[in-house]
Amino acid sequence: MKQSPPREWGSESPAALPNEVPGAAVEADALSRPGCKPMDFTGRPMKGFVFVHPEGYETEAQLRHWLELALDFNPRAQASKKKAKRAR
Repeated sequence: MKQSPPREWGSESPAALPNEVPGAAVEADALSRPGCKPMDFTGRPMKGFVFVHPEGYETEAQLRHWLELALDFNPRAQASKKKAKRAR
């Protein structure tokens, strides 16, 4: 298995995008912005999630854009299914 080089904490910030048909347009728009890259730390990009590097939120307006996008997504977010506990 190929390992990625270690990253410094704070070098990028994750962002969740709406995961629905219009979400594809939101994702495409997000990826066209400076500093935005697909979230890929396992070798397979995670659909609907991106990393935003510091150059993507240098200005207050850029930061506000990412925060508003995240806040718009939060009400639609669904909790992950809990894994069943294994008996010992």
